[in-house]
Amino acid sequence: HAMLQLAHEGEAGILGERQRESMQRMPAEHENVRMALHSAFHDPAGNRQLGLELAAAMGMYWLYAGFWREGVTWLTTALDDPADATVIQVGRAHLALGLLLLAQGEFRSAQAPMEMAIKLLEDSADRRSLALAYVNYGRLVNRFRAFAQGEEYLQRALDLSHALHFGFGMCAS
Repeated sequence: HAMLQLAHEGEAGILGERQRESMQRMPAEHENVRMALHSAFHDPAGNRQLGLELAAAMGMYWLYAGFWREGVTWLTTALDDPADATVIQVGRAHLALGLLLLAQGEFRSAQAPMEMAIKLLEDSADRRSLALAYVNYGRLVNRFRAFAQGEEYLQRALDLSHALHFGFGMCAS
Protein backbone atom coordinates (compact mmCIF):
# COMPACT_ATOMS: atom_id res chain seq x y z
CA HIS A 1 0.00 0.00 0.00
CA ALA A 2 3.04 2.27 0.23
CA MET A 3 3.06 2.69 -3.56
CA LEU A 4 -0.61 3.62 -3.52
CA GLN A 5 -0.03 6.28 -0.87
CA LEU A 6 2.94 7.62 -2.85
CA ALA A 7 0.87 7.75 -6.04
CA HIS A 8 -2.01 9.57 -4.32
CA GLU A 9 0.41 12.09 -2.78
CA GLY A 10 2.07 12.59 -6.15
CA GLU A 11 -1.26 13.09 -7.88
CA ALA A 12 -2.37 15.64 -5.27
CA GLY A 13 0.94 17.47 -5.66
CA ILE A 14 0.72 17.55 -9.45
CA LEU A 15 -2.80 18.96 -9.29
CA GLY A 16 -1.94 21.31 -6.45
CA GLU A 17 0.88 23.56 -5.38
CA ARG A 18 3.66 20.95 -5.22
CA GLN A 19 3.96 20.11 -8.93
CA ARG A 20 7.72 20.36 -9.21
CA GLU A 21 8.35 18.40 -6.00
CA SER A 22 5.92 15.66 -7.05
CA MET A 23 7.33 15.35 -10.55
CA GLN A 24 10.89 15.15 -9.21
CA ARG A 25 10.03 12.53 -6.58
CA MET A 26 8.13 10.06 -8.78
CA PRO A 27 10.89 8.88 -11.16
CA ALA A 28 12.81 7.31 -8.27
CA GLU A 29 9.76 5.20 -7.41
CA HIS A 30 8.50 4.49 -10.93
CA GLU A 31 10.07 1.03 -11.14
CA ASN A 32 8.54 0.10 -7.78
CA VAL A 33 5.14 1.23 -9.06
CA ARG A 34 5.61 -0.93 -12.15
CA MET A 35 6.40 -3.94 -9.97
CA ALA A 36 3.34 -3.28 -7.80
CA LEU A 37 1.12 -3.03 -10.88
CA HIS A 38 2.60 -6.19 -12.37
CA SER A 39 1.96 -8.04 -9.12
CA ALA A 40 -1.61 -6.72 -8.88
CA PHE A 41 -2.54 -7.83 -12.39
CA HIS A 42 -0.36 -10.85 -13.12
CA ASP A 43 0.26 -12.70 -9.85
CA PRO A 44 -2.44 -15.22 -8.83
CA ALA A 45 -2.69 -13.56 -5.40
CA GLY A 46 -2.63 -10.07 -6.89
CA ASN A 47 -5.11 -7.43 -5.77
CA ARG A 48 -6.73 -6.07 -8.95
CA GLN A 49 -8.70 -3.43 -7.06
CA LEU A 50 -5.51 -2.04 -5.56
CA GLY A 51 -3.89 -2.17 -9.00
CA LEU A 52 -6.75 -0.23 -10.58
CA GLU A 53 -6.58 2.44 -7.88
CA LEU A 54 -2.80 2.67 -8.24
CA ALA A 55 -3.00 2.93 -12.03
CA ALA A 56 -5.64 5.67 -11.79
CA ALA A 57 -3.57 7.61 -9.25
CA MET A 58 -0.51 7.36 -11.51
CA GLY A 59 -2.43 8.86 -14.44
CA MET A 60 -1.34 12.46 -13.85
CA TYR A 61 2.29 11.45 -13.47
CA TRP A 62 2.21 9.39 -16.66
CA LEU A 63 0.49 12.28 -18.42
CA TYR A 64 2.99 14.96 -17.46
CA ALA A 65 6.09 12.75 -17.57
CA GLY A 66 5.23 11.52 -21.07
CA PHE A 67 4.63 7.85 -20.20
CA TRP A 68 1.41 7.87 -22.20
CA ARG A 69 1.59 4.41 -23.76
CA GLU A 70 2.63 2.80 -20.50
CA GLY A 71 -0.27 4.45 -18.72
CA VAL A 72 -2.74 3.39 -21.39
CA THR A 73 -1.48 -0.19 -21.16
CA TRP A 74 -1.81 -0.38 -17.36
CA LEU A 75 -5.18 1.38 -17.27
CA THR A 76 -6.59 -0.81 -20.05
CA THR A 77 -5.43 -3.88 -18.13
CA ALA A 78 -7.00 -2.52 -14.94
CA LEU A 79 -10.31 -1.74 -16.62
CA ASP A 80 -10.53 -5.14 -18.35
CA ASP A 81 -11.63 -6.58 -15.00
CA PRO A 82 -12.15 -3.92 -12.32
CA ALA A 83 -12.87 -6.61 -9.69
CA ASP A 84 -14.42 -5.07 -6.59
CA ALA A 85 -13.36 -1.51 -7.38
CA THR A 86 -15.62 1.34 -6.30
CA VAL A 87 -17.48 3.57 -8.74
CA ILE A 88 -15.03 6.37 -7.94
CA GLN A 89 -12.00 4.16 -8.57
CA VAL A 90 -13.37 3.00 -11.92
CA GLY A 91 -14.41 6.54 -12.85
CA ARG A 92 -10.95 7.88 -12.05
CA ALA A 93 -9.34 5.09 -14.08
CA HIS A 94 -11.52 5.98 -17.08
CA LEU A 95 -10.60 9.64 -16.64
CA ALA A 96 -6.87 8.84 -16.55
CA LEU A 97 -7.21 6.62 -19.62
CA GLY A 98 -9.10 9.33 -21.49
CA LEU A 99 -6.47 11.95 -20.60
CA LEU A 100 -3.63 9.75 -21.80
CA LEU A 101 -5.43 8.95 -25.06
CA LEU A 102 -6.03 12.68 -25.58
CA ALA A 103 -2.33 13.34 -25.03
CA GLN A 104 -1.52 10.78 -27.72
CA GLY A 105 -3.88 12.52 -30.13
CA GLU A 106 -6.27 9.55 -30.14
CA PHE A 107 -9.34 11.75 -29.88
CA ARG A 108 -11.97 9.24 -31.01
CA SER A 109 -10.55 6.59 -28.70
CA ALA A 110 -10.59 9.05 -25.78
CA GLN A 111 -14.29 9.82 -26.13
CA ALA A 112 -15.72 6.64 -24.56
CA PRO A 113 -13.50 6.65 -21.47
CA MET A 114 -14.14 10.37 -20.92
CA GLU A 115 -17.91 9.86 -21.21
CA MET A 116 -17.75 6.88 -18.84
CA ALA A 117 -15.71 8.91 -16.35
CA ILE A 118 -18.35 11.64 -16.35
CA LYS A 119 -21.17 9.11 -16.01
CA LEU A 120 -19.51 7.41 -13.04
CA LEU A 121 -18.21 10.54 -11.31
CA GLU A 122 -21.32 12.72 -11.61
CA ASP A 123 -23.03 10.91 -8.74
CA SER A 124 -19.86 10.51 -6.68
CA ALA A 125 -18.16 12.55 -4.00
CA ASP A 126 -15.03 13.03 -6.14
CA ARG A 127 -15.86 16.49 -7.46
CA ARG A 128 -12.26 17.36 -8.42
CA SER A 129 -12.02 14.41 -10.77
CA LEU A 130 -15.40 15.34 -12.19
CA ALA A 131 -14.17 18.89 -12.85
CA LEU A 132 -11.17 17.46 -14.72
CA ALA A 133 -13.45 15.16 -16.69
CA TYR A 134 -15.73 18.06 -17.63
CA VAL A 135 -12.93 20.34 -18.81
CA ASN A 136 -11.19 17.68 -20.85
CA TYR A 137 -14.42 16.39 -22.35
CA GLY A 138 -15.34 19.96 -23.27
CA ARG A 139 -12.01 20.37 -25.05
CA LEU A 140 -12.47 17.00 -26.75
CA VAL A 141 -15.92 17.68 -28.17
CA ASN A 142 -14.71 21.08 -29.37
CA ARG A 143 -12.25 19.14 -31.55
CA PHE A 144 -15.27 17.44 -33.12
CA ARG A 145 -16.78 20.89 -33.74
CA ALA A 146 -19.55 20.34 -31.20
CA PHE A 147 -18.93 23.82 -29.85
CA ALA A 148 -22.18 24.27 -27.92
CA GLN A 149 -21.64 20.98 -26.10
CA GLY A 150 -18.00 21.85 -25.51
CA GLU A 151 -18.92 25.22 -24.05
CA GLU A 152 -21.48 23.56 -21.77
CA TYR A 153 -18.90 21.16 -20.32
CA LEU A 154 -16.24 23.85 -20.00
CA GLN A 155 -18.71 26.01 -18.09
CA ARG A 156 -19.60 23.08 -15.84
CA ALA A 157 -15.88 22.59 -15.18
CA LEU A 158 -15.37 26.26 -14.39
CA ASP A 159 -18.38 26.44 -12.07
CA LEU A 160 -17.44 23.26 -10.22
CA SER A 161 -13.76 24.21 -9.96
CA HIS A 162 -14.70 27.63 -8.63
CA ALA A 163 -17.01 26.09 -6.02
CA LEU A 164 -14.21 23.73 -4.95
CA HIS A 165 -11.49 26.43 -4.99
CA PHE A 166 -9.70 24.09 -7.37
CA GLY A 167 -7.21 26.34 -9.11
CA PHE A 168 -5.95 23.67 -11.50
CA GLY A 169 -9.48 23.06 -12.77
CA MET A 170 -10.21 26.79 -13.09
CA CYS A 171 -7.05 27.40 -15.10
CA ALA A 172 -7.78 24.45 -17.36
CA SER A 173 -11.32 25.70 -17.98
